[in-house]
Amino acid sequence: MRRMTKQLFDRSKPHQDILAECTARLAETSVVRKDKVIDKLGYADVVDSINWDAIAERLKTGVVQASRAAAEAEAEAAGKPKPTVDLFPVAEAFFKADAQAKKAMLTGQRTPGRVDAKGNPYDDSFPGRYIAHGHGKKCVGYVIATYADGRFAAYVTELRRAQANGKLTKLKEMGERVTRRLVDEGKPGQVPTIAKHAGVTDLTAIPARKTGK
Repeated sequence: MRRMTKQLFDRSKPHQDILAECTARLAETSVVRKDKVIDKLGYADVVDSINWDAIAERLKTGVVQASRAAAEAEAEAAGKPKPTVDLFPVAEAFFKADAQAKKAMLTGQRTPGRVDAKGNPYDDSFPGRYIAHGHGKKCVGYVIATYADGRFAAYVTELRRAQANGKLTKLKEMGERVTRRLVDEGKPGQVPTIAKHAGVTDLTAIPARKTGK
């Protein structure tokens, strides 16, 4: 969608109303679903003209920035590292997930003993299974996720780099980089979920990172 100017956004009542409602919901629960906001405000007839990219940009500089400042202050007071706090577009999978999985997504606190439909163990705190890539139709809503988990930060770093380089479709390549980084950092327990999500079935096929002398 074409970038929306500040002047146009400020003159648009639907955009102003939606931004205010999303801000209120994110501040209260860290979660907002787009269709719920549209239905409450009665903007179903103009939904196709809503620029969610512009709304997300303003959420990041508003409610998300406030949440980040609060989380960093709390971490500093406790003598802990600064957590990762950011806004993420989420797919329908997030809203269909159970309460434990949603908590894992928002806080990075994995639930011990979780298994999938086939009985295989999986990490429900891994964000890749819930994140939507972009703000279009596959983006059902937004969450403010707060993590003090390095593996989440690594995922976010590679995701941002992929977006910036226009390589978002190369998810396997991104997953391989994340997997390799975790191996290099000595975190083998985190590799299987990320590798599986990225479509990497043979870790030995990932070339070792070259190191200089």
